[in-house]
Amino acid sequence: MVVASKHPGQRLAALASRNARACGASSQVRVSRARHQRRETMKLLLIPPTPIDRAIATSAARHTNPVVQDIARSMTWAADARVLGTLAAVGWIMSRGGDRRQRLVANHVAVSLTAAVMLPKIIKRGIDRTRPDRVVVGEGRRGVGTSGQPHDSFPSGHGVHIGAIVSALSWTYPKKTAVFLAIGGALAATRVAVLAHWTTDVVLGLTLGAAVERAARRVSGARRGSTRA
Repeated sequence: MVVASKHPGQRLAALASRNARACGASSQVRVSRARHQRRETMKLLLIPPTPIDRAIATSAARHTNPVVQDIARSMTWAADARVLGTLAAVGWIMSRGGDRRQRLVANHVAVSLTAAVMLPKIIKRGIDRTRPDRVVVGEGRRGVGTSGQPHDSFPSGHGVHIGAIVSALSWTYPKKTAVFLAIGGALAATRVAVLAHWTTDVVLGLTLGAAVERAARRVSGARRGSTRA
């Protein structure tokens, strides 16, 4: 059976179409890179990691493996803004049918979390700090992935979220403070384990989160009404 070859004009048209698609994709990549480069050049302050940061990150990179990385990355999702935001929204809606205290607690958690999500995004725009997963990991990455934008290490957004939530829950349920601190510390440690952040990114993120929560008490009405169990 003889298959007729394409007409020369058809071949040229097909070739031109493929080239156009390739050029379009390449153009989109160039635009994306240009936007990212412009964003990076707008940063005002460069913060290098401390010697302690490097020592901890290097040790974490040497002693990890794919199983540890998978577990740590699964755990770290618990402090993701989307997960916490969904939980806070559900809690807020459910609290509308509860008593005054429940509504105040839900309001306070929602306000604290909203501020905790926004603050690190603003800070990252002005501070340049390369993530450890781009610096200390060798060719054999041992399961270590890459997280977010390469120069958005400071502060740890997850750390800020954890600091705000743990502070809010500990203030509301003081008898369970030790439990909240233990869970929050374990989740925060995963950000160092997956080499998404330096240790100081996480520690200062937790501190910022706690400060945000305390400031949010004035906005949410938590100071004016009793929310403690």
